Amino acid sequence: MRPELLTGRFLATRQRFGFVRLDSDPAVDCFVPPHATGGAFDGDRVRCEVHGDPRPGCSCEAHVLAILERHHRRFTGRLGGPRRRPYLVPDLARLPARLRLTGDLQGARPDDRVLVALEEAGDARRGPTATILTRLGEAHDARLDEEIVRAEFSLPGDYPRAAEQEAAERESHLMWTACSRRQDFSSELTVTIDPADARDHDDAVSLAVRPDGTWRLRVHIADVAEGVAPGGAIDAEARRRGNSTYLPGCMIPMLPQRYATRLLSLKAGALRPVMTLSMRLGRDGRLLGTRVEEGCVRSRAALDYDQVGEVLAGAAHDDVALRQMLCEMDRLAQLLRRRRFARGGFDLDVPETEIELDADGVPRRISRHRSGRSHQLIEEFMILGNRVACRFAVTRGLPYVFRVHPPPTPEALERFREQLRELAPEVPAQGLTDVERIRSWLASLAREPRTWQIHELFLRAMQRASYAAHDAGHYGLGLRGYGHFTSPIRRYPDLFNHRLIKWALAHPGRPAPREWSEEVALLARECTETAERSERAESELTRIKLVRWAERRWGDSFRGRVSGTSRAGIHVALDEPPVRGLVPQQDWDPAPRRNRERGGRTYGRGRGSAPTLGTPVIVQIVRSDIRERQIFFALRAAGPKALRADPHAWGANDVHDIGEFCEPRLDAVTRRRRPRGAQGQPASTGRRRGRGGPRKRPLARGRTRGRGGRR
Repeated sequence: MRPELLTGRFLATRQRFGFVRLDSDPAVDCFVPPHATGGAFDGDRVRCEVHGDPRPGCSCEAHVLAILERHHRRFTGRLGGPRRRPYLVPDLARLPARLRLTGDLQGARPDDRVLVALEEAGDARRGPTATILTRLGEAHDARLDEEIVRAEFSLPGDYPRAAEQEAAERESHLMWTACSRRQDFSSELTVTIDPADARDHDDAVSLAVRPDGTWRLRVHIADVAEGVAPGGAIDAEARRRGNSTYLPGCMIPMLPQRYATRLLSLKAGALRPVMTLSMRLGRDGRLLGTRVEEGCVRSRAALDYDQVGEVLAGAAHDDVALRQMLCEMDRLAQLLRRRRFARGGFDLDVPETEIELDADGVPRRISRHRSGRSHQLIEEFMILGNRVACRFAVTRGLPYVFRVHPPPTPEALERFREQLRELAPEVPAQGLTDVERIRSWLASLAREPRTWQIHELFLRAMQRASYAAHDAGHYGLGLRGYGHFTSPIRRYPDLFNHRLIKWALAHPGRPAPREWSEEVALLARECTETAERSERAESELTRIKLVRWAERRWGDSFRGRVSGTSRAGIHVALDEPPVRGLVPQQDWDPAPRRNRERGGRTYGRGRGSAPTLGTPVIVQIVRSDIRERQIFFALRAAGPKALRADPHAWGANDVHDIGEFCEPRLDAVTRRRRPRGAQGQPASTGRRRGRGGPRKRPLARGRTRGRGGRR
């Protein structure tokens, strides 16, 4: 078969080889040996020569011929080496460990962190070089972690001056709009419910019980489209950003701060223009009628989730009417929640990691955040509001930016069942064959740490949600006809959908312009990319901050559970705080192994097999690496002995034999416990070399012992 010339995205590994994900079929990754990378870095678009069959499930090898586009043009790194001839150590582990520097050092010295630009060298054999743009500070300064992630994901910085000027000019227009040509809801009891540290309030809710026992629910959404003119400087920058990015310790807004936190935010006591979704619901939670209109609202109170949670738990409140409304909201939300789960939605309890930083940028507190009834209240009302807005647009033939979520692939579900056999062997995993059985079983689990792990495994089995121009359903919510509408301050698809509905209200009965359909398809792709970029940036900065936390705790021991195994070793999730790390393969099983992964477990030849998913362990922090963004553990106890042992028994200077504290290892072949000698060591089988066993008779030169030829 003759080689083909194809293009794709180069994916580097830390072992110098890589893969090319082909543009013609993203499901195909062609192996690239170390000598054939052609100087490509991780993420570069390349032209390559493909040998073999470039189809899913087939084997192919690629040789990079040319680099079409560099993915990382700017990034950060640490200066290393001598002062006279320093080199750059990039902060991205998938880039080369060293890069040559050219040009002025900009006052930087070894062990400083710098921002650099990649420069292509004239000689392709020497590879690209780096030019220092600016010195950021000392490499150990945790306050610079945000700059690492900003450069890695090309996150935006300050808002352009033209956009800020446009926001100032439109301020008077917004103040006039809030009081004219709109339905006035300012006399109704309306509140906002957000996190305690929220600075932008883009939704408010109001509920009343009608004389016939039905509910009248209003969801008010900040009318951002009134303040952001299509094609203007603010609109162009907001679309480029796609969404607000929430990082540990900071937030990168989609809109100018003047808009996000002051002019458009539904602050308590301020009259604001809104898009209002009015809904009438029956006693069983069924939707009886809807109305979408432009309005104005004045929020009576800015509540946070903790305050609402206390009221729902029975705490007294000075405002009796407000307390009664919150209790009715909770009753309606739980009814809507049960109806949604009955239609096929999933209730996955996976706590989020919350990090509180000190003044030096180092985590002061790491905790798990679980959503309570106050979170569920707002979640159900926003889901219902998104459905109502989407139905309004679709029934009028408008294009719309849908939020779609495909079901898991059969391979992913089978992998989940494999992992389930390890984590919960008592569960008949083969019986979980359809969506309804999986959903009902997941919902029936008790709220405990193992349930969090099971729910997380199923979450990993799911595909990613995305934006699309056509409705394909939302698997996680169990809905069809769903799109984002309720967060236009922080998501551009919501802002775009606002414009579509406002146009329909202003032009009843008129068909939408044809070019909007093409615009929606392009926008959906762009916003999917920016949303995924923000998620990856948040995840990476969280990993860096967790490594910063571990740097100050070398030698400390913690309880945890095995969250998975791989060729790298055992992955462990600590019980408290919610931190993850790795026990390297050579540290817990120094014998050479040939591994293959199946489910969450590694099988292979060696002195023992890896602990199964969910096995309780005690681990000790022995190392952390900012560049690798990894915390390394030493395994101190596993299995039932980990439950009985005291984690504080191991100090920073203690060294213990792992076998003394772990359960007896299983033989990799027979899967039985190995016999122990008098000193707790494996009993001699008479075949070992060295003291204590019979010596083997030397062989003549050229002879081999057993079958298989010379070894």
